[in-house]
Amino acid sequence: MQTQSGASLMIEVTYCNGSIDQSPALKGTFTADGTGYFEWNWKPQATCQGNPPGATGFWKGTAEVTATLNGQTATTIAAFEA
Repeated sequence: MQTQSGASLMIEVTYCNGSIDQSPALKGTFTADGTGYFEWNWKPQATCQGNPPGATGFWKGTAEVTATLNGQTATTIAAFEA
């Protein structure tokens, strides 16, 4: 998701069993850079893995990002498999 420069961002990562990632890298409010982007890097912290046959370390879930700027809010949700 690209937003406006300086927007406040919050993220919530939910895994396939409904557990919410408690990683410190995802906690708090972050600020979009001058081009409207911010990147989160973290190691998955979940009790569930959606492993297809033969795969290891396969994580499945959703990331919900909320951006707020000047009293306006926008949210986007993206599914992921990693």
